[in-house]
Amino acid sequence: MSEPLLPTAVVGSYSMPGWLERVKNDYLQRRISRHDLDEIHDMAVKAAIKDQ
Repeated sequence: MSEPLLPTAVVGSYSMPGWLERVKNDYLQRRISRHDLDEIHDMAVKAAIKDQ
């Protein structure tokens, strides 16, 4: 006899990855452009959505 499935759900939000925090810091220190920051941020959002 198999065990019944236990329904689960993820509640809350993902924490910001350390690499994204470093990218934001690079922007604040003018190492990368706003355009680059926006592109990287968009990729991070798409990756998080895909992971769900």
